This record gives sequence, structure tokens and C-alpha cells, in this order.
Amino acid sequence: MPRYLHSLLLSLLLLVAAACSTKEVPKPTPSLEGIWVQTRMTEYVPCSNCTTQRFIQDINYPAGVQTLTITPNEYKFNTAQGTNTFSYVRRGDTLLITVPLASGSITSRTSIINLKPSSLHLQQYAPRAGTSAIIDQYFTR
Repeated sequence: MPRYLHSLLLSLLLLVAAACSTKEVPKPTPSLEGIWVQTRMTEYVPCSNCTTQRFIQDINYPAGVQTLTITPNEYKFNTAQGTNTFSYVRRGDTLLITVPLASGSITSRTSIINLKPSSLHLQQYAPRAGTSAIIDQYFTR
């Protein structure tokens, strides 16, 4: 009998130790979907031989002037001039946005630099005459 009691106590001790594990539960990934309010946009030309980048524009937006609405398959940018709606596919931290043109369409790559529950930083490479610019866009909810 003492042998069974010893085994039972040992089993209970192991069960309690396993239940008290300090294993961290992974935090859920913030959702990209929803309405985002643009707060800032910075556009610059990258320069590998320079100590600073050449800024084209740096704009701070008043709250609510420009918004971005993201659904599972639409990327909708709302400005004072109107709304532009594009389809997109998400691959990891990259959004492949289909931009319609008169002669067909192009795919624009936009990188998710930072995604938190209440903030979003996107970066896009935009072709410019003879070079390409980088556009950083900052949003809040």
C-alpha cells in the first residue's frame, strides 16, 4: 500500500508541476484589416553614397484627412480628392497591390515595416524619372 501511495503522490506532484509551467502564450498578430488614419507621409530618393537622403516631401496630415481602409482583398485610399480602390494580395509582410492602367495593370509592392494594434508603417518603392523614390506612410487607428 505505501508503494501505491508513493506513486500516487509522485504523479500528483508531476501533474501540479506541469500545470504551473511558465510557458509564454504567443501574442496574437495585430490585424491589418480595418480603417487606418494617415498621420504622415515621407518621400525621398535613396542615396547609397550620401550621408543623408534627399527628401522630396515630408507631410504631416491633420487627423482624418486621409484614410486607408483594408479588407481581405481591397486596399481603399480615401483622400479629399476622392477614393482609389485597388485589389491586393498579402504575402507575409508584403502587399502586392494591383494598379489598373489604361493599357492593363501593374503590381506595386508595399512593405509592412511595422504593424501594431494602433499603428501601421508602410513603405513603397515608387518609380520616378530616372530613379525611384521611397514613400513611407504612417497610420493610426
